[in-house]
Amino acid sequence: MSAWKFRLLLVALLTLLAVQPFLGHHVLAQVCYTTIWTVVLITTIFAISDVRWQRFVGLGLGLPIVPAIWSRHFLSKPAVETFEVAVFGLGAIFFTIVAIMVMRHLIKYEVTADNVAGAVCAYLFLGLGIGALYDIIETLRPNSFQAAGDLGAALADPARRRAALVYFSFITLTTAGYGDLIPATALTRTLAMLEAVLGQFYLAVLVAGLVGIRVSRRSESRSA
Repeated sequence: MSAWKFRLLLVALLTLLAVQPFLGHHVLAQVCYTTIWTVVLITTIFAISDVRWQRFVGLGLGLPIVPAIWSRHFLSKPAVETFEVAVFGLGAIFFTIVAIMVMRHLIKYEVTADNVAGAVCAYLFLGLGIGALYDIIETLRPNSFQAAGDLGAALADPARRRAALVYFSFITLTTAGYGDLIPATALTRTLAMLEAVLGQFYLAVLVAGLVGIRVSRRSESRSA
């Protein structure tokens, strides 16, 4: 099972991203969304648990998020919005640390299908983590982002805002820049700029790491 850990995590992440935009206010839809998040978190903890200190990080940062995201179903609406600021703040930190861990693992070990899946997972974690940060900013300071039409309505709706800002995060990370949702304050513009740089830097480091591993393995095989 451990040989498939990043591939299982990738499936969970892609499922989360695929269903997130279509979930609304219905109770069953929200429970489904929370369930998928739980699977993602547990799979993430499992994927980084090969090393003791990484296991402690996973259990210390990732595990508390599980009961936290389920508690939103039992809180009043104002309490949920306040509580989610802290939860998604912890989630943003956790996903960023996991992305760094996965990249560190990838450039140190041989290139396998599971490690490549791990590299994709790390990229998705960056998008999700920064998307959570955008969500916190928009919750604490409304109108930090601007959009028209359906995206504008999504920003005003707490149940749909997260999906809209995760979408913006990935569009920025990949530097696609459609312009249908834009940062409207100095803080959000600065974060968007840094995310775009981070996305390009990640790809550069990933390619350099994969090439370095390939060259190193080829040199070892020739000298053997």
